[in-house]
Amino acid sequence: MSSIKKVLVLGLMVATVLCTTGLKVKAADGTYGAGSLLAIQGVKGSAVYYIGSDGKKYIFPDEKTYFTWYANFNDVVKVNVAELDKYPNGGAVTYRPGTKLVTTSDTAKIYAVEPGGALRWLPTEAIAKALYGDKWYTRVDNVIPGYFSSSYTSGSDLTATMYPTGTLLKVGSDQYYVDGTAVRKFASADAFEANNFVAANAITVSSVSGYTTGTAVTGEEIALTGYKASASTPGVPGTLTVSLASDTPTTGVIVGGAARVPFTKVNFVNTGNVDVTVDQVMVERTGLAQDANFTSLDLLDAGTMLPLNTGSKTLGSLHTASFNDNFVVPAGATKGVYVAANMAASLANYAGETPILTVKTVTLTNGTVSGSLPIAGNYQNINGTLTVGAITVAAGGNNPAAATKEVGTTKYTVSSLRLTATNVENMTVSRVYFTNNQSSEAADVANVELVNVNTGAVLATKTSVSSDNIDFNNLNLLVEKGKAVTLDLRLDVVNGSSRIISYDIDRQADISVKGNTYGYTVLPTYPNASEPYFNSSDTTVGTGSLRIESVAISPSNVTSSLKGVTLGKFKFVAKGEPVNVTSIGWNFTVATTNVNNRYGD
Repeated sequence: MSSIKKVLVLGLMVATVLCTTGLKVKAADGTYGAGSLLAIQGVKGSAVYYIGSDGKKYIFPDEKTYFTWYANFNDVVKVNVAELDKYPNGGAVTYRPGTKLVTTSDTAKIYAVEPGGALRWLPTEAIAKALYGDKWYTRVDNVIPGYFSSSYTSGSDLTATMYPTGTLLKVGSDQYYVDGTAVRKFASADAFEANNFVAANAITVSSVSGYTTGTAVTGEEIALTGYKASASTPGVPGTLTVSLASDTPTTGVIVGGAARVPFTKVNFVNTGNVDVTVDQVMVERTGLAQDANFTSLDLLDAGTMLPLNTGSKTLGSLHTASFNDNFVVPAGATKGVYVAANMAASLANYAGETPILTVKTVTLTNGTVSGSLPIAGNYQNINGTLTVGAITVAAGGNNPAAATKEVGTTKYTVSSLRLTATNVENMTVSRVYFTNNQSSEAADVANVELVNVNTGAVLATKTSVSSDNIDFNNLNLLVEKGKAVTLDLRLDVVNGSSRIISYDIDRQADISVKGNTYGYTVLPTYPNASEPYFNSSDTTVGTGSLRIESVAISPSNVTSSLKGVTLGKFKFVAKGEPVNVTSIGWNFTVATTNVNNRYGD
């Protein structure tokens, strides 16, 4: 997020040690335990060290780091060099979690810090505001670049829904410590203060209902009060544990024509400190059933219910389907994945069968797979008699022919869809997902609208887009049985001279539809049988133009001795793209007037 750093007033402290002049000196008479603060006796400007639970000494690289942990130097003990030599070097102390956000002078990225110095990137300003408020930037400090690369480790990117471990949250008068996906309530104000926490660092939130409840903090805990280096090795992938999710779908009834039916939910748990990429997932059809029950299979992200694969997969002769589209499980995170099925239109010949979809193998590009594979979900019962509703997609009445539109064109319909429901049941459209398959860029369009032509209502708007995809979600659009609804995609053309715009429906499930009576998701029928399933006409953005207008000036007489006289004034108006004027030719028309000077008249 390069733009968000612009608001910071950068002031990197160049000192690499912490001055301890004026400290209250305690006598040093032996080996000091975990949590001790030590400085060299008799040395002005000596660095301060923290003794970790691993018996190593860790240097505070600067005062800013020190003051995220302690309010003053009162507990620093002066010792001789021989005493300090008893502790092996452990590295540098990192910022205390839950206090500041960090960056360096050689990056535009902003990070939160978790225990052990794990960095969690804030990828957008919107996420920064959602977590830390509109003035989130007041929390940002610069870290010395050398220490930044050697002492901190990489963690997964932050989202707007979960705070990093170590964050202090406040709900009313209650205060909590974020510990992964759980929160630990402080049993009392004394328990909060015993761990050297500062109330000003706590973030006020409305609730902590999105977290599980951990054990209460009742007193001082060395894991909370002091620094502990990360136990994992920076840059080394850990283990990806694959297991059946506790909320995997239970046994139910499946009907013909149902789409993206979740059969099995599997959790991928990354225990390492770097992201792990899943290269292949092989799914096998088991159970008392035939492959003909299924037209295809998908892997769905449990968080979004969108496919992780670019195209649905069919079962082969060995009753398996291989998904080779890579997906990433972030460091320290859990990704839930559904194995989902798109059922044949009619299951009359397979009634009573009980198929199971099983994750047979998992292959990684990095890291190690752990888990008892294969992993089978619950069987599902095939119903051969029930008929569910369906949706057919065709070009709407406003679907444009190929055309050229100039920059500055507003509310132009680039795609029009007509959705028609069968007579079986009312249908609800929840999502329409467009993909631009031509050369235009996201910044070439603006003020995008999805319009219900039947009612004239604007169902959703996006003032700007950030990629080739435009996702209209949570539409809750009713298409009554036996009737049709036309949807227009309208937008403003704001840039992109000579580029082409074409917003299509790439995948069959990019229009999400569910029947209101039976509750099954269905796959629409489209004009095309493969990607793109609905192909809009191309809209070419016109090339630039230059208009020159004459601007009136007041007439005046000009004598031969004057210089810098304005003889004409012109306005140049460029549209569509920047125009470089390399030369201008002028044509002058000169008229003379004879004046007779008659003195004495």
